[in-house]
Amino acid sequence: LGINAGYLNNKETSKIDYKLLPSIESDFTMNGFYLGVDYNINLKFGLGIDLGVNLEYLGGSKDEGATLHERFTGISIPILANYKIDLGFGKVGVFVGPNFGIGLSNKGWFNDNKDAKIDYYGDDNESLNLSDNTVELGYDRLQFGLTFGAAVQIFHYRINVAYTTTT
Repeated sequence: LGINAGYLNNKETSKIDYKLLPSIESDFTMNGFYLGVDYNINLKFGLGIDLGVNLEYLGGSKDEGATLHERFTGISIPILANYKIDLGFGKVGVFVGPNFGIGLSNKGWFNDNKDAKIDYYGDDNESLNLSDNTVELGYDRLQFGLTFGAAVQIFHYRINVAYTTTT
């Protein structure tokens, strides 16, 4: 049983459709961290399976006339196949597998007005009317992704470098 902690970086693209103006696409980057536990099941010939549960927190701000702030909290459940080579004093390896995500909270607000929050998981996550403009949100609490990366383990300490893509 191991304890995980690390840095998260998330980049998403959103599209705003105005009724009388051309639509605008925008990139938004959030940074944060994760903390969780994992368990490695060792198989034969250096192969294994890592099962984990992580709590994730991301936040970010972007200024486009009005400052948009966004905060995300969720749970990720990676199930990763791995291959490790034993070096005697440690191991090196690669891993790949599915990553399931469950969004717990995803809120946004403009400028410093935290009372006027946007709940991306609200009753109507298809669109939000703001002064006769429509913001298509399209957020879903359940996500599926593919994770791959490499790891170095020296004694009982492991460092992972990974990339996860989600749908």
